[in-house]
Amino acid sequence: MKRLLICLMTLSLSLIFAGNNIFASDSAIINSHTDDNNVFNDQNEMAQIYNEIAKKEGSMNIPSGYTGLRRAGYQWGYPKTKGKILVTGDAYKNLIPTGHAAIVYSKETVVEALYPCVTTGKNNWTKSKNTCWGLSVTDVTDAQEKKVADWCHSQIGKPYNFNYFNVNTRSKFYCSQLIWAGFKDKYHVDLNTSKYGAAIHPLELVSTDKTMIIYKK
Repeated sequence: MKRLLICLMTLSLSLIFAGNNIFASDSAIINSHTDDNNVFNDQNEMAQIYNEIAKKEGSMNIPSGYTGLRRAGYQWGYPKTKGKILVTGDAYKNLIPTGHAAIVYSKETVVEALYPCVTTGKNNWTKSKNTCWGLSVTDVTDAQEKKVADWCHSQIGKPYNFNYFNVNTRSKFYCSQLIWAGFKDKYHVDLNTSKYGAAIHPLELVSTDKTMIIYKK
């Protein structure tokens, strides 16, 4: 409830300062940039991403739910460790088609950007999603991943970014942009594969060679 109130207050302040023009502006953005056919609905690109993910899974030889491997003392399996990334291929609330992403903040909580704003959610994707990948970023340490999670948490209340190509803004976010921005701004690690140009599909966080799959459902 507290997070919802923060989101509503943020949107209310936007209305006060921008007036009715904000609606016209957002409508134009939605119509010109977030139509599935214009951004993420290229089936050839999506097939390539899934093929790349399959190759990555095959090379790591991690079966669904496998928890037997270790790296630097980290137990492989569903991520409860702060700073790990969660990605699902499930369509989510009619926003980005076939995908959603979040970053783990605690054993119980994730930080995620979904309409109307950046907020927190339950860290229960292994139960609530049909598909799920847990990821660790290879070019940073576990301590640095935790700092990225803190950075994402500090963005709570900022509105949802409907302009998927405008990834350089830090005044609003969509799900995969939020995580990408955290790692890029703090540690210069770029998780975007450029499959969709500047726009970042959640599944690109899985297919990039800068992440390691630590869990799969």
